[in-house]
Amino acid sequence: MSGPTGITRSTVGAFLLALSLGFGAVAHPAAAAGLIGSYFKLQRAYPDGPMKGPAGAKGAVIWNHGRGVAPAAKPDMLPFYVDDLRTNGWDVFRLERDWSHDDLTTSSQALHEAVGILRQKGYSHVVLAGQSYGAWISLMVADNKPSNVDAVIATAPAAFGKYPESWVYQRNASELYPVLSQVQGTRVMLFLFQNDPYDPGQRGQTAEAILGTHKVDHLIVNQPAGMVGHGAANYRAFANRFGPCIVRFVDPSRPARGTDCATDPVTAGNIPVQLPRDLDVAKLANTPAQGGSSGGGSEAETAQAALGIWYGSFANGREVVLAIQKLAGDTVDAVYAWGQDVRDEDDGGSVRRHGTVVNSAVVFDEPSIAKLTATPRPDGQLDLRWTAADGSATAKTTLHRLK
Repeated sequence: MSGPTGITRSTVGAFLLALSLGFGAVAHPAAAAGLIGSYFKLQRAYPDGPMKGPAGAKGAVIWNHGRGVAPAAKPDMLPFYVDDLRTNGWDVFRLERDWSHDDLTTSSQALHEAVGILRQKGYSHVVLAGQSYGAWISLMVADNKPSNVDAVIATAPAAFGKYPESWVYQRNASELYPVLSQVQGTRVMLFLFQNDPYDPGQRGQTAEAILGTHKVDHLIVNQPAGMVGHGAANYRAFANRFGPCIVRFVDPSRPARGTDCATDPVTAGNIPVQLPRDLDVAKLANTPAQGGSSGGGSEAETAQAALGIWYGSFANGREVVLAIQKLAGDTVDAVYAWGQDVRDEDDGGSVRRHGTVVNSAVVFDEPSIAKLTATPRPDGQLDLRWTAADGSATAKTTLHRLK
Protein backbone atom coordinates (compact mmCIF):
# COMPACT_ATOMS: atom_id res chain seq x y z
CA MET A 1 0.00 0.00 0.00
CA SER A 2 1.27 3.46 -0.79
CA GLY A 3 0.25 6.69 0.82
CA PRO A 4 -0.32 8.00 4.34
CA THR A 5 -3.03 6.74 6.63
CA GLY A 6 -5.05 8.21 9.45
CA ILE A 7 -5.85 11.50 7.69
CA THR A 8 -9.35 12.88 8.15
CA ARG A 9 -11.38 15.45 6.24
CA SER A 10 -14.75 17.03 6.85
CA THR A 11 -17.79 15.15 5.65
CA VAL A 12 -18.65 17.95 3.24
CA GLY A 13 -15.16 17.98 1.73
CA ALA A 14 -15.11 14.22 1.33
CA PHE A 15 -18.55 14.31 -0.28
CA LEU A 16 -17.55 16.93 -2.84
CA LEU A 17 -14.31 15.18 -3.70
CA ALA A 18 -16.09 11.85 -4.11
CA LEU A 19 -18.54 13.52 -6.46
CA SER A 20 -15.76 15.04 -8.55
CA LEU A 21 -14.14 11.62 -8.95
CA GLY A 22 -17.34 9.83 -9.81
CA PHE A 23 -17.34 7.66 -6.69
CA GLY A 24 -19.06 7.65 -3.34
CA ALA A 25 -22.46 7.61 -1.74
CA VAL A 26 -23.88 10.36 -3.92
CA ALA A 27 -27.47 9.23 -3.90
CA HIS A 28 -30.53 10.19 -5.89
CA PRO A 29 -33.80 10.34 -3.97
CA ALA A 30 -35.01 6.99 -2.75
CA ALA A 31 -36.22 4.96 -5.71
CA ALA A 32 -39.33 2.84 -5.80
CA ALA A 33 -39.41 -0.72 -7.07
CA GLY A 34 -39.12 -1.07 -10.81
CA LEU A 35 -35.55 0.08 -11.39
CA ILE A 36 -34.74 -3.00 -13.44
CA GLY A 37 -35.60 -2.29 -17.04
CA SER A 38 -35.05 1.46 -16.85
CA TYR A 39 -31.56 2.58 -15.88
CA PHE A 40 -30.58 -0.92 -14.80
CA LYS A 41 -30.76 -4.06 -16.89
CA LEU A 42 -30.49 -7.65 -15.68
CA GLN A 43 -28.98 -9.50 -18.63
CA ARG A 44 -27.54 -12.90 -19.44
CA ALA A 45 -23.79 -12.72 -18.95
CA TYR A 46 -23.25 -15.08 -21.91
CA PRO A 47 -25.84 -13.96 -24.49
CA ASP A 48 -25.26 -16.85 -26.87
CA GLY A 49 -24.71 -19.59 -24.32
CA PRO A 50 -27.24 -22.05 -22.91
CA MET A 51 -28.95 -21.54 -19.57
CA LYS A 52 -29.95 -24.36 -17.26
CA GLY A 53 -32.88 -22.46 -15.79
CA PRO A 54 -34.11 -22.43 -12.19
CA ALA A 55 -34.87 -26.16 -12.15
CA GLY A 56 -31.54 -27.30 -13.59
CA ALA A 57 -28.99 -24.83 -12.26
CA LYS A 58 -27.36 -24.85 -8.83
CA GLY A 59 -28.49 -21.26 -8.65
CA ALA A 60 -27.94 -17.85 -10.20
CA VAL A 61 -24.88 -15.60 -10.11
CA ILE A 62 -25.21 -11.84 -10.68
CA TRP A 63 -21.97 -10.22 -11.85
CA ASN A 64 -21.57 -6.52 -10.94
CA HIS A 65 -18.99 -4.46 -12.79
CA GLY A 66 -16.99 -1.52 -11.46
CA ARG A 67 -17.99 2.11 -11.87
CA GLY A 68 -16.65 4.31 -14.64
CA VAL A 69 -15.80 7.96 -13.98
CA ALA A 70 -17.29 9.24 -17.24
CA PRO A 71 -20.40 8.43 -19.29
CA ALA A 72 -18.31 6.82 -22.04
CA ALA A 73 -16.34 4.60 -19.69
CA LYS A 74 -16.43 0.95 -20.70
CA PRO A 75 -17.66 -1.36 -17.93
CA ASP A 76 -15.35 -4.09 -16.69
CA MET A 77 -15.25 -7.19 -18.84
CA LEU A 78 -16.60 -10.38 -17.34
CA PRO A 79 -13.79 -11.92 -15.26
CA PHE A 80 -12.60 -15.39 -16.16
CA TYR A 81 -13.42 -16.90 -12.77
CA VAL A 82 -17.13 -16.45 -13.53
CA ASP A 83 -16.63 -18.96 -16.36
CA ASP A 84 -15.80 -21.55 -13.68
CA LEU A 85 -19.10 -20.89 -11.93
CA ARG A 86 -20.97 -21.31 -15.19
CA THR A 87 -19.12 -24.54 -16.01
CA ASN A 88 -20.00 -25.88 -12.58
CA GLY A 89 -23.74 -25.49 -12.98
CA TRP A 90 -24.60 -21.85 -12.22
CA ASP A 91 -26.62 -19.57 -14.49
CA VAL A 92 -24.78 -16.26 -14.74
CA PHE A 93 -26.39 -12.84 -15.15
CA ARG A 94 -24.96 -9.35 -15.37
CA LEU A 95 -26.43 -6.17 -13.89
CA GLU A 96 -25.77 -3.30 -16.30
CA ARG A 97 -25.93 0.07 -14.55
CA ASP A 98 -26.45 3.35 -16.34
CA TRP A 99 -23.65 5.77 -15.45
CA SER A 100 -26.01 8.64 -14.67
CA HIS A 101 -27.81 6.69 -11.93
CA ASP A 102 -24.97 4.56 -10.64
CA ASP A 103 -24.68 5.54 -6.98
CA LEU A 104 -24.57 3.46 -3.83
CA THR A 105 -28.18 3.99 -2.88
CA THR A 106 -29.87 3.52 -6.25
CA SER A 107 -27.55 0.80 -7.53
CA SER A 108 -27.86 -1.29 -4.39
CA GLN A 109 -31.64 -0.93 -4.59
CA ALA A 110 -31.55 -2.12 -8.18
CA LEU A 111 -29.36 -5.07 -7.28
CA HIS A 112 -31.66 -6.00 -4.42
CA GLU A 113 -34.54 -5.89 -6.89
CA ALA A 114 -32.59 -8.10 -9.31
CA VAL A 115 -32.09 -10.69 -6.57
CA GLY A 116 -35.83 -10.68 -5.95
CA ILE A 117 -36.55 -11.20 -9.64
CA LEU A 118 -34.33 -14.27 -9.79
CA ARG A 119 -35.87 -15.66 -6.60
CA GLN A 120 -39.33 -15.17 -8.09
CA LYS A 121 -38.20 -17.04 -11.20
CA GLY A 122 -37.45 -19.99 -8.95
CA TYR A 123 -33.69 -19.90 -8.39
CA SER A 124 -33.12 -21.48 -4.99
CA HIS A 125 -29.68 -19.93 -4.53
CA VAL A 126 -28.34 -16.51 -5.55
CA VAL A 127 -24.68 -15.47 -5.47
CA LEU A 128 -23.43 -11.92 -6.03
CA ALA A 129 -20.00 -11.37 -7.57
CA GLY A 130 -18.52 -7.94 -8.06
CA GLN A 131 -15.41 -5.91 -8.77
CA SER A 132 -14.62 -2.58 -7.07
CA TYR A 133 -17.88 -0.57 -6.94
CA GLY A 134 -19.75 -3.70 -7.96
CA ALA A 135 -18.22 -5.55 -5.00
CA TRP A 136 -19.28 -2.75 -2.66
CA ILE A 137 -22.94 -2.74 -3.69
CA SER A 138 -22.94 -6.54 -3.53
CA LEU A 139 -21.89 -6.37 0.11
CA MET A 140 -24.53 -3.71 0.76
CA VAL A 141 -27.26 -5.97 -0.60
CA ALA A 142 -25.99 -8.83 1.55
CA ASP A 143 -26.81 -6.77 4.65
CA ASN A 144 -30.46 -6.32 3.65
CA LYS A 145 -32.85 -8.19 5.92
CA PRO A 146 -33.71 -10.59 4.49
CA SER A 147 -30.89 -10.46 1.95
CA ASN A 148 -31.94 -13.51 -0.12
CA VAL A 149 -28.24 -13.75 -1.01
CA ASP A 150 -26.38 -16.98 -0.30
CA ALA A 151 -22.84 -15.73 -0.96
CA VAL A 152 -20.85 -12.69 -2.10
CA ILE A 153 -17.58 -12.76 -4.01
CA ALA A 154 -16.12 -9.27 -3.53
CA THR A 155 -12.88 -8.38 -5.31
CA ALA A 156 -11.11 -5.11 -4.42
CA PRO A 157 -14.22 -3.32 -3.06
CA ALA A 158 -14.03 0.46 -3.48
CA ALA A 159 -16.46 3.37 -3.68
CA PHE A 160 -14.57 6.52 -2.69
CA GLY A 161 -11.72 7.40 -5.06
CA LYS A 162 -8.07 6.45 -5.07
CA TYR A 163 -4.67 7.58 -3.84
CA PRO A 164 -2.97 9.94 -4.61
CA GLU A 165 -5.74 11.85 -6.41
CA SER A 166 -8.02 11.93 -3.40
CA TRP A 167 -7.69 11.74 0.38
CA VAL A 168 -11.25 10.45 0.43
CA TYR A 169 -9.92 7.03 -0.59
CA GLN A 170 -9.53 6.37 3.15
CA ARG A 171 -13.28 5.89 3.28
CA ASN A 172 -12.80 2.70 1.28
CA ALA A 173 -11.80 1.30 4.66
CA SER A 174 -13.74 3.33 7.23
CA GLU A 175 -17.09 2.96 5.43
CA LEU A 176 -16.55 -0.64 4.37
CA TYR A 177 -16.42 -1.88 7.96
CA PRO A 178 -19.99 -0.85 8.89
CA VAL A 179 -21.24 -2.61 5.74
CA LEU A 180 -19.43 -5.81 6.73
CA SER A 181 -20.77 -5.49 10.27
CA GLN A 182 -24.34 -5.75 9.00
CA VAL A 183 -23.85 -9.00 7.05
CA GLN A 184 -25.66 -11.97 8.54
CA GLY A 185 -26.31 -15.38 7.06
CA THR A 186 -24.45 -14.68 3.79
CA ARG A 187 -21.10 -16.22 2.98
CA VAL A 188 -18.50 -13.60 2.13
CA MET A 189 -15.39 -14.16 0.04
CA LEU A 190 -13.19 -11.06 -0.01
CA PHE A 191 -10.10 -10.54 -2.18
CA LEU A 192 -7.68 -7.68 -1.55
CA PHE A 193 -4.61 -7.03 -3.70
CA GLN A 194 -1.14 -5.57 -3.44
CA ASN A 195 -0.56 -2.03 -4.75
CA ASP A 196 -4.25 -1.23 -5.06
CA PRO A 197 -4.54 2.59 -5.02
CA TYR A 198 -8.10 2.33 -3.72
CA ASP A 199 -7.00 0.36 -0.65
CA PRO A 200 -5.87 2.34 2.42
CA GLY A 201 -4.32 -0.79 3.90
CA GLN A 202 -5.07 -3.07 6.85
CA ARG A 203 -8.52 -3.91 5.49
CA GLY A 204 -7.87 -7.62 5.50
CA GLN A 205 -7.11 -7.83 9.20
CA THR A 206 -10.04 -5.63 10.20
CA ALA A 207 -12.49 -7.41 7.91
CA GLU A 208 -11.36 -10.75 9.34
CA ALA A 209 -12.06 -9.51 12.86
CA ILE A 210 -15.49 -8.12 11.97
CA LEU A 211 -16.75 -11.15 10.08
CA GLY A 212 -15.27 -13.52 12.66
CA THR A 213 -16.92 -11.67 15.53
CA HIS A 214 -20.28 -11.83 13.76
CA LYS A 215 -19.78 -15.52 12.97
CA VAL A 216 -20.17 -14.98 9.24
CA ASP A 217 -18.94 -17.87 7.09
CA HIS A 218 -16.15 -16.11 5.24
CA LEU A 219 -12.80 -16.40 3.52
CA ILE A 220 -10.48 -13.43 3.09
CA VAL A 221 -7.64 -13.72 0.60
CA ASN A 222 -5.40 -10.82 1.54
CA GLN A 223 -2.76 -9.68 -0.98
CA PRO A 224 -2.01 -13.04 -2.60
CA ALA A 225 1.47 -13.33 -4.10
CA GLY A 226 1.71 -12.37 -7.76
CA MET A 227 -1.71 -10.67 -7.88
CA VAL A 228 -1.08 -6.94 -8.17
CA GLY A 229 -3.30 -3.91 -8.70
CA HIS A 230 -6.95 -2.95 -8.42
CA GLY A 231 -8.01 -5.08 -11.39
CA ALA A 232 -6.07 -8.25 -10.55
CA ALA A 233 -9.24 -10.35 -10.36
CA ASN A 234 -10.01 -9.68 -14.03
CA TYR A 235 -6.97 -11.62 -15.26
CA ARG A 236 -6.96 -15.23 -16.35
CA ALA A 237 -4.11 -15.88 -13.92
CA PHE A 238 -6.46 -15.03 -11.05
CA ALA A 239 -9.09 -17.43 -12.34
CA ASN A 240 -6.61 -20.27 -12.80
CA ARG A 241 -5.34 -19.73 -9.26
CA PHE A 242 -8.61 -19.08 -7.42
CA GLY A 243 -11.46 -20.22 -9.68
CA PRO A 244 -11.69 -23.75 -8.21
CA CYS A 245 -11.59 -22.32 -4.70
CA ILE A 246 -14.40 -19.83 -5.50
CA VAL A 247 -16.55 -22.64 -6.91
CA ARG A 248 -16.09 -24.65 -3.72
CA PHE A 249 -16.82 -21.66 -1.49
CA VAL A 250 -20.21 -20.82 -3.01
CA ASP A 251 -21.36 -24.43 -3.38
CA PRO A 252 -24.63 -24.56 -1.40
CA SER A 253 -23.90 -28.13 -0.33
CA ARG A 254 -20.60 -27.16 1.28
CA PRO A 255 -20.53 -27.09 5.07
CA ALA A 256 -19.61 -23.78 6.70
CA ARG A 257 -15.86 -23.08 6.74
CA GLY A 258 -15.32 -26.11 4.53
CA THR A 259 -12.93 -24.65 1.97
CA ASP A 260 -9.72 -22.71 1.58
CA CYS A 261 -7.44 -21.36 -1.15
CA ALA A 262 -4.11 -22.60 0.17
CA THR A 263 -3.32 -25.00 -2.67
CA ASP A 264 -2.39 -23.70 -6.11
CA PRO A 265 -4.47 -25.83 -8.51
CA VAL A 266 -2.11 -25.40 -11.49
CA THR A 267 0.01 -28.53 -12.02
CA ALA A 268 2.06 -30.08 -14.82
CA GLY A 269 -1.09 -31.96 -15.79
CA ASN A 270 -3.28 -28.89 -16.39
CA ILE A 271 -0.93 -26.14 -17.57
CA PRO A 272 -3.16 -23.22 -18.66
CA VAL A 273 -0.97 -21.97 -21.53
CA GLN A 274 -0.40 -23.69 -24.87
CA LEU A 275 2.92 -25.53 -25.26
CA PRO A 276 4.47 -27.25 -28.29
CA ARG A 277 3.11 -30.78 -28.74
CA ASP A 278 6.56 -32.35 -28.78
CA LEU A 279 7.52 -30.90 -25.40
CA ASP A 280 7.85 -33.75 -22.89
CA VAL A 281 6.04 -32.12 -19.98
CA ALA A 282 5.99 -35.30 -17.89
CA LYS A 283 9.75 -35.71 -18.18
CA LEU A 284 10.38 -32.10 -17.22
CA ALA A 285 8.01 -32.34 -14.28
CA ASN A 286 9.96 -35.36 -13.00
CA THR A 287 13.31 -33.58 -13.22
CA PRO A 288 14.88 -33.76 -9.74
CA ALA A 289 14.58 -30.38 -8.04
CA GLN A 290 17.87 -28.72 -7.15
CA GLY A 291 18.29 -25.74 -4.86
CA GLY A 292 19.54 -22.46 -6.30
CA SER A 293 23.20 -21.59 -6.08
CA SER A 294 22.51 -18.25 -4.34
CA GLY A 295 25.21 -16.61 -6.40
CA GLY A 296 27.99 -18.95 -5.40
CA GLY A 297 27.49 -22.11 -7.45
CA SER A 298 29.18 -23.25 -10.61
CA GLU A 299 27.68 -22.81 -14.06
CA ALA A 300 26.78 -26.50 -14.13
CA GLU A 301 25.02 -26.22 -10.77
CA THR A 302 23.05 -23.20 -11.94
CA ALA A 303 21.99 -24.99 -15.13
CA GLN A 304 20.93 -28.05 -13.13
CA ALA A 305 18.92 -25.95 -10.66
CA ALA A 306 17.06 -24.29 -13.53
CA LEU A 307 15.97 -27.51 -15.25
CA GLY A 308 12.26 -28.27 -15.17
CA ILE A 309 8.98 -26.62 -16.01
CA TRP A 310 8.17 -23.34 -14.27
CA TYR A 311 4.93 -21.37 -14.00
CA GLY A 312 3.84 -17.96 -12.74
CA SER A 313 2.42 -14.61 -13.80
CA PHE A 314 3.63 -11.05 -14.18
CA ALA A 315 2.04 -8.12 -12.37
CA ASN A 316 -0.09 -7.36 -15.44
CA GLY A 317 -1.74 -10.78 -15.13
CA ARG A 318 0.17 -12.40 -17.98
CA GLU A 319 0.73 -16.09 -17.23
CA VAL A 320 4.04 -17.56 -18.35
CA VAL A 321 5.66 -20.97 -18.51
CA LEU A 322 9.40 -21.49 -18.87
CA ALA A 323 10.35 -25.10 -19.69
CA ILE A 324 14.12 -25.50 -19.44
CA GLN A 325 16.06 -28.50 -20.78
CA LYS A 326 19.81 -28.96 -20.58
CA LEU A 327 21.67 -29.53 -23.86
CA ALA A 328 25.39 -29.58 -23.11
CA GLY A 329 27.71 -27.90 -20.63
CA ASP A 330 26.36 -24.53 -19.62
CA THR A 331 24.06 -24.25 -22.65
CA VAL A 332 20.33 -24.83 -22.20
CA ASP A 333 17.35 -25.14 -24.48
CA ALA A 334 13.95 -23.85 -23.39
CA VAL A 335 10.39 -23.11 -24.40
CA TYR A 336 8.93 -19.80 -23.25
CA ALA A 337 5.13 -19.66 -23.42
CA TRP A 338 2.60 -17.04 -22.42
CA GLY A 339 -1.15 -17.05 -22.05
CA GLN A 340 -4.10 -14.78 -22.61
CA ASP A 341 -4.27 -11.84 -20.24
CA VAL A 342 -7.81 -10.45 -20.50
CA ARG A 343 -10.85 -11.23 -22.64
CA ASP A 344 -10.89 -10.17 -26.28
CA GLU A 345 -7.14 -10.59 -26.49
CA ASP A 346 -5.07 -13.10 -28.42
CA ASP A 347 -4.65 -16.55 -26.91
CA GLY A 348 -0.91 -16.23 -26.25
CA GLY A 349 1.84 -18.28 -27.83
CA SER A 350 5.24 -19.88 -27.38
CA VAL A 351 8.79 -19.63 -28.70
CA ARG A 352 11.85 -21.82 -28.42
CA ARG A 353 14.83 -20.20 -26.74
CA HIS A 354 18.53 -20.99 -26.36
CA GLY A 355 20.56 -19.65 -23.46
CA THR A 356 23.75 -19.84 -21.45
CA VAL A 357 24.67 -19.51 -17.80
CA VAL A 358 25.98 -16.08 -16.87
CA ASN A 359 26.74 -15.11 -13.26
CA SER A 360 24.51 -17.74 -11.63
CA ALA A 361 21.60 -17.08 -13.99
CA VAL A 362 20.40 -18.62 -17.23
CA VAL A 363 20.28 -15.86 -19.84
CA PHE A 364 18.36 -16.06 -23.11
CA ASP A 365 19.65 -13.15 -25.17
CA GLU A 366 18.98 -13.71 -28.84
CA PRO A 367 18.74 -10.95 -31.51
CA SER A 368 15.42 -9.14 -32.07
CA ILE A 369 13.61 -10.94 -29.27
CA ALA A 370 12.98 -10.16 -25.62
CA LYS A 371 15.77 -11.04 -23.23
CA LEU A 372 14.98 -13.50 -20.44
CA THR A 373 17.06 -13.85 -17.28
CA ALA A 374 16.16 -16.84 -15.09
CA THR A 375 17.84 -16.99 -11.67
CA PRO A 376 17.39 -20.06 -9.44
CA ARG A 377 16.68 -19.20 -5.81
CA PRO A 378 17.81 -21.05 -2.68
CA ASP A 379 14.15 -21.71 -1.80
CA GLY A 380 13.65 -23.72 -5.01
CA GLN A 381 11.80 -21.04 -6.97
CA LEU A 382 12.99 -19.16 -10.05
CA ASP A 383 13.21 -15.38 -10.50
CA LEU A 384 12.41 -14.35 -14.06
CA ARG A 385 13.22 -10.99 -15.61
CA TRP A 386 11.81 -10.08 -19.03
CA THR A 387 13.43 -7.23 -20.97
CA ALA A 388 12.07 -5.90 -24.26
CA ALA A 389 14.34 -6.39 -27.26
CA ASP A 390 14.97 -2.64 -27.46
CA GLY A 391 15.43 -2.32 -23.69
CA SER A 392 12.42 -0.04 -23.36
CA ALA A 393 10.54 -2.12 -20.79
CA THR A 394 11.17 -4.75 -18.14
CA ALA A 395 9.04 -6.98 -15.96
CA LYS A 396 9.88 -9.32 -13.10
CA THR A 397 8.15 -12.24 -11.44
CA THR A 398 8.90 -15.40 -9.48
CA LEU A 399 8.03 -18.79 -10.94
CA HIS A 400 7.45 -22.05 -9.13
CA ARG A 401 8.24 -25.52 -10.36
CA LEU A 402 5.33 -27.59 -11.63
CA LYS A 403 5.09 -31.24 -10.71
